[in-house]
Amino acid sequence: MRFRSHRAILGACAAAMALAFAIVFGLSAPAALANDTAAGGIGGVVYPLASTDIRMEAETVQVVCYREFAEYRIDFQFVNEGEFQTVQLGFPFVVTESGFMGTAPIGFRAFQDDRPLAVTLGHGVSQQDLIDGEKSLGYYLHTATFPPGETMITVSYLAVPTVSAGSRFNELAPPEFTAAQIGGWAAHYGYWLHTGAGWKGTIGKSVVRFRLADSFKGWAVDVPSSVEGSYPGNTTNPESYVKTDDRTYQWVFEEYEPTEANDIILAFTRPNLYGAPGEYVPVSYGALGNVKEGTGGLTVTTVQLAGGQVMEEPTGAVWGTAAPGKGGSVRFTIEGDRRLQEIRIVPGRTDTLMSFGEYGRPKTLKVTLSDGKSSVFTLKDEPALQKLAVSGEAEWVRFDVLDVYPGSKTDDTYISLVDFGNQPAPGFETFERLLVERAPPRTAPPVLPQDTPGDAVINTIYPSTTSVSVVAVDSTSVSTTTSDTIPQREESQRPLWPAIVGAVVAAVALGVLVYLVTRLRRAGRR
Repeated sequence: MRFRSHRAILGACAAAMALAFAIVFGLSAPAALANDTAAGGIGGVVYPLASTDIRMEAETVQVVCYREFAEYRIDFQFVNEGEFQTVQLGFPFVVTESGFMGTAPIGFRAFQDDRPLAVTLGHGVSQQDLIDGEKSLGYYLHTATFPPGETMITVSYLAVPTVSAGSRFNELAPPEFTAAQIGGWAAHYGYWLHTGAGWKGTIGKSVVRFRLADSFKGWAVDVPSSVEGSYPGNTTNPESYVKTDDRTYQWVFEEYEPTEANDIILAFTRPNLYGAPGEYVPVSYGALGNVKEGTGGLTVTTVQLAGGQVMEEPTGAVWGTAAPGKGGSVRFTIEGDRRLQEIRIVPGRTDTLMSFGEYGRPKTLKVTLSDGKSSVFTLKDEPALQKLAVSGEAEWVRFDVLDVYPGSKTDDTYISLVDFGNQPAPGFETFERLLVERAPPRTAPPVLPQDTPGDAVINTIYPSTTSVSVVAVDSTSVSTTTSDTIPQREESQRPLWPAIVGAVVAAVALGVLVYLVTRLRRAGRR
């Protein structure tokens, strides 16, 4: 009886010791953050729900950030080392009724080896939905085939940043913004890399590049996480990025198993004109266009999202003219810097996946500047950002619709997004050219001078952020498990106290075990 009780004590001590070691290694080592599902925010990497043969050889992520939105292009190079496979892939996004977690990306398109793939909309319920009843998870779904060997998958879309009404480093605003009493809100773009852990083996190489167009006027992009007022999620991470020029932020990862610590956040303070006194817009704010008058009078004030949710103040159409569309016009007043070189436009209505084809889209557009210069442009029939070269100093710009692409439902004709540029915006590099980029040295983030307060100007350029991703989902269910969208800090940034506490617990457990073993041996001799 005594022996059995000693065995029970030994077993309990062994369990305690195992628990102690689990505490030591569980709290001091990085957690397993990769997940074969995706949730939260907008972003991620394409991967199959179950595959042992397909690996991701490489990916390039290119993002160009404008005043109110960003344009994404992601190229994935896969190698199937097994038999022919057909896989349903999905691009996940999370929204809330308030839009705080971000709105659904618009103009989403998918391609396999340059051939367009049919895209449908799915809706899933995450575990977090059951907890707070607020978040809704949606998917853009498409099916891809993977023959043995190499396959390229490309996705493109436009997205708005995640914005909080809370202020962020307003003391770092450009002087002209401060003089005009233009404050700012915390904002960020992001891109998930951790969802790529679902593919076979490690990812060979990922190159992520964010470029800031002239109309992007965010500030405090380069604030390091060590500055007072910083917290996880409101500074650009990981801090291993390099700036290839003043307005380009780039990350390179090679032969790695992605975790949430690799997820990209491009954080910035988004200028907010609302509440600024008067109507003065400084030249440094760039070219700001406001719709003042137009024919037709069609507007969209809500967007229908996955699961029947309705989002106020959408990314969707900003102007529309009634059928037949042809002959409609709209005029924008230009404030700030009126020296225009480029107009960026997304034609059609894009507030739902099907609305682009259902409504009319401008085909031939005449653009007239207030100085009398005019040009006629033929737009592509696709929900993508299209750049129109112009030249002049304009107090206003007028669009005249000369011809339209008819809609399957109505010829009411819409324009979704418009951005005015004082210089040509950067374009996308080819996959092959961007892939040759070498991994940058992992240098420390910028450090403030000793005599500079924590609020000092780190970066006088006006930088920004955004993200995208694709995951594979089961064709019969898109239920997922929600994970935290804030990237985990690098291992070197983890606090030491968990490891210290764990070590003390382990030492105590070990001492108890030695003591009991000694007592048992003495009892056995008796």
